[in-house]
Amino acid sequence: MDYKEIIRESHKRSADYGLRPESDFYKKDSNPQANKSRIKRNSKLLEIARPLLSAMGNILGESGFVVMMTDAEGYILELVGDKASLEEAANSGIKFGASMNERNCGTNSMGTVLATGQPLQISANDHFLIKLQKWTCSAAPVFNPDGDIIATVNLSGNKEFSHPHTLGIAISVARAIEAQYALKILVNDLEETRQYAFAMMNSLSYGVIAVDMKDHIQWVNDTACRILNFRRSLLLKKQAGEISPQWEIMKNNVKDGQDQLDIDGTFTIPDLHERFHLNLLPIISQKKKIIGFLLTFRSIKRTIDIIQRYETPIARFTFDDIVAESELTKELLSRAQKISRTDSTILITGKSGTGKEVYAQSIHNLSHRKDKVFLAVNCGALSESLIESELFGYEEGSFTGAKRGGRPGKFELANGGTLFLDEIGDMPIDMQVKLLRSLQEGTITRVGGNKPIKVDVRIIAATNQDLMTLVKEGKFRIDLFYRLNVIQLDIPPLEDRPDDILPLANMFLRIKSTKLNKPLLRIDKKMAMFLITNKWPGNIRELENFIEKLVVFDGKTDWVSDTTTKKKSTVGIEENFAYQDKSLEEWESEIIQSSLKAQSNNISKTASVLKISRNTLYQKLKKYNIKVN
Repeated sequence: MDYKEIIRESHKRSADYGLRPESDFYKKDSNPQANKSRIKRNSKLLEIARPLLSAMGNILGESGFVVMMTDAEGYILELVGDKASLEEAANSGIKFGASMNERNCGTNSMGTVLATGQPLQISANDHFLIKLQKWTCSAAPVFNPDGDIIATVNLSGNKEFSHPHTLGIAISVARAIEAQYALKILVNDLEETRQYAFAMMNSLSYGVIAVDMKDHIQWVNDTACRILNFRRSLLLKKQAGEISPQWEIMKNNVKDGQDQLDIDGTFTIPDLHERFHLNLLPIISQKKKIIGFLLTFRSIKRTIDIIQRYETPIARFTFDDIVAESELTKELLSRAQKISRTDSTILITGKSGTGKEVYAQSIHNLSHRKDKVFLAVNCGALSESLIESELFGYEEGSFTGAKRGGRPGKFELANGGTLFLDEIGDMPIDMQVKLLRSLQEGTITRVGGNKPIKVDVRIIAATNQDLMTLVKEGKFRIDLFYRLNVIQLDIPPLEDRPDDILPLANMFLRIKSTKLNKPLLRIDKKMAMFLITNKWPGNIRELENFIEKLVVFDGKTDWVSDTTTKKKSTVGIEENFAYQDKSLEEWESEIIQSSLKAQSNNISKTASVLKISRNTLYQKLKKYNIKVN
C-alpha cells in the first residue's frame, strides 16, 4: 500500500469515527491517575527511551522540533523540546497524556503508525484535523521481541521544515529503543533464570560446590554452607583441595573419564566429624570441553535414614499380639514390658518356635526407639565369610564382588534403632571377638576400611541353645555372654503353659480362615482335650502349622495320628470338627469336668493330665463353680 492510499484509508477511518476536521481533541486528555498508571506500566520502556529522546532533543536544540513517544494505545508518555516548541505543541493539543490515536484525533503520524505498523511522515493537510495541519510529523513504531508494537517515536515540527531525513531519525531512535529494550528483556530473563537456578540449587537436600579448572571454589549452595557450618564468603576464598582430602584423586579420575559417584569421604572443616557420600561431575562446554566441576555431597547418616525409612522391615508385633492366659506368660509379659523402656541389652532364650522374635519386636515397639528401624539378623543362616560384611558393611574393592561405593552393614542401617541377633549361639568364634569390641566401644569398622563409625544400636540377642554349655565347650566367649546377658528373658515351652493353648489355637483359626478364605471352624471338647494334652515339641510354630492344616482340610482329622506325637485313638478325635457356638470358658469348664470324671475326681491326677498345678486347678474349679465330691 503506497502513501496516498494509506492517507486515504486513514481519512476514511477518521470520518467513520465521527470526527470532523474542525474537531478539538484537546478536551479529551486522560485524567492524572490514568497517566500515572500508564507511566508505571511502561516504566522499563521509559527508562530506556528517555536518555535517547533527551539526546535527540539536545541535538535538535531550538530547531522548533518536538521529540515525543507514545504508548501502544497512542497516549503521549514523554515530550522533549525547547520551551517555545513545547508551548506551541500544547496549543495544538499535543501534550503529556494526550491521546494521539486515530479514533481520537484522526489521521496523524503516531495514530496512523499504530494503525498500520509502518513508519510514516505526515505533513500539513494530510492530517485529518485542521488543528494539526500546521505540523510535519515523522513517526516510527517500536516493536518488542515478539513483534508487537509497544510504542511510537515521533519528531514534529513546523510544516515549513518538512524534510525526509526526520523520518530516518525517528526510525533510528525507534530501532535503538527496540534494541536496548530487547537487551533488557534478555538480561531480565537471564536474571530470572539465574534466580530460578539458584532457588532450585539452594532448595536441594544435598550440598553443591562449583569449582573451576584451577580448583577455585566459584559457588556453593545454601545447603552446603549449612552442612559444613561455614560462611559462603569464606568458602569462596578457598580451593577445593583445602576442604576435601579426596579432591585431587576424584578430579583426576573424572578427567580420565571415570565416574566418581557415592565416594565415601570427609571434609577438613573444624568440628565436622561426619562422613559423606561424594559425587564429582564435570561441567562440559558446548565444545565438549571440561570447564569446571560440580562437587555434591550428602551425609551418610541421612542416606542410611532414607534406606531405613523405605527399604528396611518394620517391627509389626506388639505386646497386644502375645496371648497371655497362663500365669507364667503373664509374669513374663509384665517383665518384658518393664525392660522395654530401657536401653539395656537383652538375651532372649527359649526352645525353637516359642516366639522369641515376637518378644523382640514387641520390646522395640514399646521402647523410645519405636520410630526407628528394627533389623533382624539370623546369625546361623550366614556363612562365616559373609557374616562380618553383613553386620559391619564393607568398603569398595574390599573383596571380589563388592559393590561400587561399598555398602553399609546392619549396624549402620539400624543406627538409632534395634538390632535383633537371632541364633547368636551359632556365631563363629572369630566373629564373636569383633562383635564384642563393637558392643564395648559403640563403633564399627567396615570390612576393608580403617575408619571407626560411631553407632547407637540397642542389641537384643536370642538363642535356643544353652550358652553356658557352649562356653564350657569353647564355642562361645564368656565375655560376650556377659555382655549380652544383661537382662535375660526365658520363654517357657508351650507344654509348660497349657492355659495359652486354646486361646492361641482360636487366634490361629481366625487368622488362617481369613487368609485361606475358609469357613471359621470351632473347637469341640475332644479336639480341645487333644490340643491341651499334646506336648507340642515345636511349640507355637508347630501349633500354628497344625491349625493351618485343619483349616486347609476343612476340619477333617484323619491325618492327625501321622503328624502329631499323640495317636488319634488315645485322644478320641472325631472325624470332623463340630460347629458348636461355645465360648472358651465353656469349653474349659467341660474339659475340666470330663477330666475329673475320668480321674475319679482325683485332683492331683487331673492337674497332671491337664498340665497345670494343683493351685491353678483349684482356682479354675472355683471360677467355674465345679463341685468335687
